[in-house]
Amino acid sequence: MAPPAPARADGGPAHGRADGLGAGHAEAQAYLMAVYAEVSGIPVERLDPHAPLEQYGVSSYQVAQLAARLTAELGERIPGTLFFAHRTLAAVAGELARTAGSRLPTAPAALAVAAAPAALAAPAAPAAPAAPTAPAAPTAPVARAVAAAVPAGEPVPAGEPVPQARGRKGEPVAIVGIAGRYPRSEGLGAFWQHLLDGDDLISEPPGRRSLAGPEQGAMTGGYLDDVAGFDPLFFGITPRDAAVLDPQERLFLQTAWHTLEDAGYSRSRLRERHGGRVGVFVGSMYNEYPFLGLAGPRPTGSALAGIANRVSYFLDLNGPSMTVDTMCSSSLTAVHLAVAALRRGECEAALVGGVNLSLHPNKFATLRALRMASSDHRCRSFGAGGDGFVPGEGVGAVLLKPLARAVADGDRVHAVVLGTAVNHDGKTNGYTVPNPVAQAETIGQAMADAGVSPGDIGYLEAHGTGTALGDPIELDGLTRAFSCVAAAPGHWPIGSVKSGTGHLEAAAGMAGLTKVVLQFRHDTLVPSLHAERLNPHVDWDRSPFRVQREAAPWPAHLPRRAGISSFGAGGTNAHIVVEAPPPLSAREVPDGPQTVVISARTEERLHRLVEDWLRLLRQRPAQLADLAHTSRVGREALRERLATVVDSREELVRNLERFLAGDLAAVHRGTARQARGPEADPLQPLDRIAAQWAAGGRVDWARVHPEPGRVVDLPAYPFAAHHCWADEPPATDPAPMPAGLDTVPAGPAPVPAGLGAVPSGAGVVPTGSVAEPNEPVAELKGPAAELNEPTAEPNEPHAVSNEVVAEPSKTVAARNEPVAEPNEPAAESGRGAGPGVRLLAREWRDEPLGVPAAGRDAGGTVLCLTADERPALATAFAPARLVVLRQGVDFTDVPTAVTAVRTVLRAGAVDGVLDLCALAEESDDERDAGPWQARLAILQQVLAARPAGGVRILQVTSGLYDPLDTVGSRPRAAGARLAGFVRVLGAEYPWARSTVLDTDDPGDLPLLSAAWHDTAPYGEMRMRAGVRQRPCLVPAPAGQTRWRPDPEHVYLVTGGTRGLGALTARHLVDRGARRIAVLGLRPLPPRHEWAREDLPAATAEAVATVRELERRGARV
Repeated sequence: MAPPAPARADGGPAHGRADGLGAGHAEAQAYLMAVYAEVSGIPVERLDPHAPLEQYGVSSYQVAQLAARLTAELGERIPGTLFFAHRTLAAVAGELARTAGSRLPTAPAALAVAAAPAALAAPAAPAAPAAPTAPAAPTAPVARAVAAAVPAGEPVPAGEPVPQARGRKGEPVAIVGIAGRYPRSEGLGAFWQHLLDGDDLISEPPGRRSLAGPEQGAMTGGYLDDVAGFDPLFFGITPRDAAVLDPQERLFLQTAWHTLEDAGYSRSRLRERHGGRVGVFVGSMYNEYPFLGLAGPRPTGSALAGIANRVSYFLDLNGPSMTVDTMCSSSLTAVHLAVAALRRGECEAALVGGVNLSLHPNKFATLRALRMASSDHRCRSFGAGGDGFVPGEGVGAVLLKPLARAVADGDRVHAVVLGTAVNHDGKTNGYTVPNPVAQAETIGQAMADAGVSPGDIGYLEAHGTGTALGDPIELDGLTRAFSCVAAAPGHWPIGSVKSGTGHLEAAAGMAGLTKVVLQFRHDTLVPSLHAERLNPHVDWDRSPFRVQREAAPWPAHLPRRAGISSFGAGGTNAHIVVEAPPPLSAREVPDGPQTVVISARTEERLHRLVEDWLRLLRQRPAQLADLAHTSRVGREALRERLATVVDSREELVRNLERFLAGDLAAVHRGTARQARGPEADPLQPLDRIAAQWAAGGRVDWARVHPEPGRVVDLPAYPFAAHHCWADEPPATDPAPMPAGLDTVPAGPAPVPAGLGAVPSGAGVVPTGSVAEPNEPVAELKGPAAELNEPTAEPNEPHAVSNEVVAEPSKTVAARNEPVAEPNEPAAESGRGAGPGVRLLAREWRDEPLGVPAAGRDAGGTVLCLTADERPALATAFAPARLVVLRQGVDFTDVPTAVTAVRTVLRAGAVDGVLDLCALAEESDDERDAGPWQARLAILQQVLAARPAGGVRILQVTSGLYDPLDTVGSRPRAAGARLAGFVRVLGAEYPWARSTVLDTDDPGDLPLLSAAWHDTAPYGEMRMRAGVRQRPCLVPAPAGQTRWRPDPEHVYLVTGGTRGLGALTARHLVDRGARRIAVLGLRPLPPRHEWAREDLPAATAEAVATVRELERRGARV
C-alpha cells in the first residue's frame, strides 16, 4: 500500500498544480525534483513538491550534495541555505527560477510534466505556455519580504529593495554598569587584553575538575579559573549552606555586586535613587550541580530561579525577578525582557546578565551525541573545517536605566541599547535546524525598534558557533536583513567572541555584549579567531560581510553602532542594537583636598583592596576628585575602614603605601562596630570627619564635598575565596590556618572548647566568641570511637549528633556497630572514611589570665546587678564608674527593670554589665522567673544601645561548674538560666564580649577585677584557688562493658512527655529501665480524667506518652 500523501507545508491541497505556477517555475521544480530524487534515493513519483522537506528526512549531508550538484550543473553558486530558508521543494524551485532561471537545463514540456507525480500533471491544452508570474509585492515587514530576498552573498537587483520592518522607535536604554568573569579572565581588564591579543582561551578543565572526563579532551572548553571560591559571610550565608548552593547562583551574586560598584551604586544609594524598583533578569540553562552531590549525604543545587531571586533578596529589590532559559539566546532574551520592563515602567533600573558553568561530563556527552561538539576542540566561527562548538564558562551582568534618567542622575554610560527583538524559528526541517528567514526578521525588528537602518550599523557581533552550515545560515539571515542597502562586498565587519572563549551558551549574549562595549570603550575591533581559511559554503567574494580577523581601529567611515545576535538551539532568536555612549560634556575639575574612603568586611580584605587601589593608581589616569567621589558614594561602607585626606594622587599613593607598611600616621583606620553609627557634623575639618567615618560614623558626603563628581573605575571588591563545593574528598594535608588564631591539632591532644581556627569555608557554626567578631571558630576533630548499637536506622531521616560528652572521671561504654549521620559527610566531621562518633569529655585546664591590651581604656560606666551590698566593688573597679542596681530588692518585674536601666542609659553610655545576682546566699532566681527575666531585659536594653566601644558582660556564679561527684564541691544551679544566654552573646552580637565566670571565692574582688579586664575571648571560665581555668574537650576513655539501665534506679527525663524527651524515655524503658520520672511544662490532670475527650491536645499527647511507657513495663 502506498503511503499517504504528505501534508502540504503551504496549507494548499496536497495534489494539483499551484495557482500561478509559471512555466519557468514548473521547469525549475521538475528539474529540482529529479536532482533530489537522485541524491535522496526516493523515486520522483513519490515526491510531493509541496510537502515539508523534513518529511523526507533531509540531512545536512544531503543539503551539501544538493548544493554542490546544483552549483556544478547551473554554473551559478547555489547556497545550501536555500533548503533551510524554504520548507518545500516548490519554494526552493521558485527561488531557483528567480535567481538562476536562464541557466536551468532546457527540456521539452513533456519531460517537465513527466518528472512530476501523475497527480500533478496539468491537462493538455493548445494554449501557449504562460509567461512567468511576477512575484507579489510583500505584505508584511521583513519576515515576509526576506523570503524573496537574494541568497547569501548575492547583491540586490537595482530597483528591488527589500522593505524594512516598520515599527515605533523605542526609548533608548543606557548601560550604566558592567562586570563579568570570562575564561582565564578574572575581570574585564584581563578579558579585553585577551580579546585584543587574539588569545585562544580553550583549555582542559582546571584543577580537580579534570577528573570528570574519562577520555582525553572529553571536557575541553573555556573555563573560569575558580568556580568554587565564594565569600559566604559577606552575603550572610553560612559556609555550609554556600556549599549546597549552585555555584552559578553564587557567582552571579558576586558579579551583580561588582556591577553595582561599577555603576557607582551602593545599596543605600540604589534605594535612595530607585527605592526597590529594580528588576533582575538572568539567562541560565544548565542545572548540573546536583549531579555532583548525588553520592553525598547532603542535597546540592537549587532551582535556577534562585539565581535572579537571591540577588533581589540580598539587595532588597522589588522589581521583576526572573531567570530566563531560551538555551543559547537566554541572556540576550533577558536583555530584551528587561528593556521592555523599563519602557513599560515596571521598574526604574534592571540588573541583567547571564551565567554558564560546565560542571559535569553529562553536558559534553550530550553535545557529542547530538553531534554539536567540535571534533578539534575549537570554535571556528566562519572558518573552514568547523563542525561544532566548544562549551565555555562565564558570568556577566549590566545595569540598565532609561537613557534620559541616567543622564539626569549623572550616571556613567558605557553604551546605549537602542532596540531589541525576540522571535522563534517556527517549524523548520528539524528541531535544532535554524531558520534564516526568522533570524532576518528578528534583526529587522530590532533595527526598527532602534529606529535605524542597516546603513546605520558599523559592526555585527554574530552568533557564530562555527558549524559548517550553521554559520552560512546565519550569514544568509544577515544578508536578507541587510539587503535593502546596496553595499560593497566586505562592507560590514563581523566577528564572534565564541572563537576565543568557546560558546558560553546561556551567557553567550552577555559575552558578546561585553565585547562590543569594550570595543566602543577602546575604539578598536578585535580579531575573530580560527578563520584563517573561511567557510567555503559562503560566497565571501560577493558577501557584504567580512570576518574581522585582526585587531584594528574602528573604521572611521562606519557608525559606532553594533548589532548582536544570539540564536537558541530550540529556535528562540534574539538580536539587540547598541550604540557607543554619548560624549562627556566639558566641566571644571574641583580643586582642594579630597577625602578618600576605603572599606572591607575584614582587615585582610582591606589590605588586599588597598593593594588593588595602588595598582590602579599606577596604571590608569583619573582625576583625584572623581576617584574620591566614587569611593564615597559608589562603594558600600563596610566594617573595616580606612580614610585619608589628600591634595593629590601622588599623596594618596604615598599614604596608602605607608599604611601597607604599618604606618598609620597618614590615614584614619577604624572598625565600625555598629550597623548605624552616629552622624558626623559636616562642618568639621575634613580630617575629623574622616576619623569619625573610620570609627563607624555616618557622613552626608554631599554636604561635606558638594562639588559634583563623576563615577570612574575603582577596584572591585576582592571577595574572599572560601572553597565551597559539594563533593570534596577528605584532605590529605591540613589546610593553612588564619593568622592570629589558635591552630587546632587533630588527635588525642586536648583542644579549647569552642575556640580555635578552621580552614576557610568549612561548615562550622560558632559556639563562642573569638578575638575577631564574625570570624570562623574551631571545628573540633578527634578519633572516632565505634559503637555497639545504632541509635537510628540508616534509611530513616535523622540528624543524630555524634559528639558524646561524658562527665569527668566517668567512662563511656564501648559499642561495636557504627552509627551513620547522613546529614554530615565524614570528610567534614573529621571522622575519616567510615561512619562513627567522637566520644569527648569536658576537662578544665589551667590557663593564666590574659593581659589587657596596651592603652585599653579601663574607665567607662559599669552597670552592676547585685542582690546584696558590696561597697568594696567601687574601689576594685576604679577608675570605672560603677552604677549598682540591686536586683530582687528594687526590681521584681521586667517593666521596673527596663525603666531603671533606661534611666541609667539616658545619663550616658553603659560600657559593661557585671551580674553578681547568682552569688546571693539564698538566690531563688532558678525558681522564680521574675528576677532572671528582669536581668535578661536589662541586658537587652544595654545591647540595643550599641555603645561605640562595645560592651563587656560578665556573669559571676559560684558552684555552677562543680561536678556532682567531686570531693568537697558544692554544686549550685543559681544563675544557670541566664548563663547559657550570656555564653553565646559574643557570637550573636559582634560588639559584645561576654563571659560566665564561676568562682570558688566570691569575695576575692581583685581577682574579679582581673577577670573583668581579661581580654581572652572565652564564653565560660572557672576560678579555682586563684587560678583561671577554661574548658577543653578531650577523648573520653572507653569502657569495656555494655551499659544497661538499672531497673532499680529512677531515671529522670526532662521534657519527657513529647518529642525527643519521649523518645529518650521509651529508649530507656526498652533497654531495661523500670522506674521513670518524666517532667513536662504543665501538670497532668488526675488519672480518672485521662479518658476525657475534651483534654487539650498537648495534655492528651502527654497522657498517651505516659500510658505507652506503662504498657512497656515501666512505673511512671
